[in-house]
Amino acid sequence: MKKLIFLITALLIAVNVYSQRLYFCEEYLNSEEIGVSDVFIIGSNGGYFTCMLDLRKSYETINTRKVSLDIYRITSYDDIYISTEKFDVQPDWDYIFFDKFYTFYTAGKYRVKAYRSDGSYIAAGSVTIKMR
Repeated sequence: MKKLIFLITALLIAVNVYSQRLYFCEEYLNSEEIGVSDVFIIGSNGGYFTCMLDLRKSYETINTRKVSLDIYRITSYDDIYISTEKFDVQPDWDYIFFDKFYTFYTAGKYRVKAYRSDGSYIAAGSVTIKMR
């Protein structure tokens, strides 16, 4: 019986965690995501795009007033910390866009991780930056 309860609890946690989605688009305009992608092309002067955080499938709200986006560059050996960008949010939001959340200057693969103000993990997403 204990194993069954543990298994059900683990499954519910996994479903909830994977229902929280962090992804990217060119921009969020008039309540629409424009150009959803995991690859963006920037110029030599740098470039930016929008980060989306969607909790609607988890039936939860963000439940905090501040969200941090930690940005890492992915290498073959490790993730290299780049920056932390902080944003004010409303606790009852379940769908958030972070417009031009960071300006990228270097091609490569990056990982963005979202955290609540108490340090609890929300979601992560990866994006590839290419140069023109």
